[in-house]
Amino acid sequence: NADEPSRYMEFNILMVRSMGVLVNRGMLGVLLPWSLLALLLSQGLAGVLDLYENHSDIADITANLPVTTIVFSSAYRLFFFTLHRDRYQAIVDTVAERFVASSGSINMAPWLRRSRIISILYFTYGSFVASTWQLHPLISAQLASAEMRKESNATFEGLPRELWEFPFRAQYPFDARQPYVYTVVFLLQGACIFVCGCIIVVQDMMFITLTLLICGQLEILKDKLRNMRSIATDQRQNEDIGLVGKALEKQVQERRKMILNSSTDITKKDENFNEDLVTKKINLLLGECVEHHNMLLSMISEIEFMHWSAFMINFCVLLIILSFAAFEVTSGIPTSPAKVVNLAEYLLVSILQMFLLCDCGDKLVDQELSVSQAAYESEWYHCSESVKRTLQIIVLRTRQPEQLTVGKIAGLNLETFSDMLSRSFSYFTVLRQIRDG
Repeated sequence: NADEPSRYMEFNILMVRSMGVLVNRGMLGVLLPWSLLALLLSQGLAGVLDLYENHSDIADITANLPVTTIVFSSAYRLFFFTLHRDRYQAIVDTVAERFVASSGSINMAPWLRRSRIISILYFTYGSFVASTWQLHPLISAQLASAEMRKESNATFEGLPRELWEFPFRAQYPFDARQPYVYTVVFLLQGACIFVCGCIIVVQDMMFITLTLLICGQLEILKDKLRNMRSIATDQRQNEDIGLVGKALEKQVQERRKMILNSSTDITKKDENFNEDLVTKKINLLLGECVEHHNMLLSMISEIEFMHWSAFMINFCVLLIILSFAAFEVTSGIPTSPAKVVNLAEYLLVSILQMFLLCDCGDKLVDQELSVSQAAYESEWYHCSESVKRTLQIIVLRTRQPEQLTVGKIAGLNLETFSDMLSRSFSYFTVLRQIRDG
């Protein structure tokens, strides 16, 4: 229900807290993130050892590298967001407490609805992939056992230990295929894969929510600018005055009092008084719009600070996943149907993740740039010179939008998405040439 965004934000915050981020201070707040980080790093190091042991085999590298890199990527996200917990909490609080108040606006509702649909679909599919990835070794073992039982004419006594599989390749300083040890290691790897997937999914969900709600606030800002003269002349109700956050509430109340007080001072002797009053109201509205706009730009800058390094690592990992996973699917090496299905799901969720992030960044820049068009459509030609100068400043400022980036190198937009797909296909082609050569 897009009309209840506060409950939606509570769901997002609950999911993020379950992954060790934004947890309440105390014993749990200390133990949960560091316990998850220890789990990720221990399994990631086991993956690195396996890469070192099999660095000359392209097939083994292909099977190991995507999962190992995503484990370290998730560990970095958890560490960075835990390190900057207060800053991240401030961003989330601003959206949850201040922006929710504008949920009744017709300009905000589509963005709330879009945010909810995208986040829930992404969360459902991502959690499904993270869960099913753990099952493919068990399904493969059952298929192999059935095949061996059929070939052995009912003399089959069980799958040999050397054929027992794990959710991902790893090397341990002990025999991990001892009966009870295998169970413990399997559960730890399964937990690691699930935590990795959930950390990435829930943080991306929060990023999508923050970005799209800011797009909705920019839509409200554009509506104010476009219709400021109608609002000033009371031709339409400005339902969104004052919905720019608690930090501005006092100023907004003072402005409303000034407008109400000035409207009672109208005298028939002054023929220009009505127009002066309209100009005064427009200036007050413009001042509020400027403060609203500045707050939104500062929010975008804060979101950029929290995500640019994580996105740089994440997109490098996605590049590895797309090229190596595609290579493994098309390598022709005999593998179980369950493994092929898992790799196909993995490819799809990687492409979906990259597209959703780039699409949100692209829409945010479009909304920022369109503020200048809204200012131009504001019937400025009927306004005073002071209003025209203020609108000129607004137009000039909106031509330099705050951008979300991938490692401060490339913008988070659909152009980067197409470039990533092109590069991953090029690396995939190189891997095939290495194998065929």
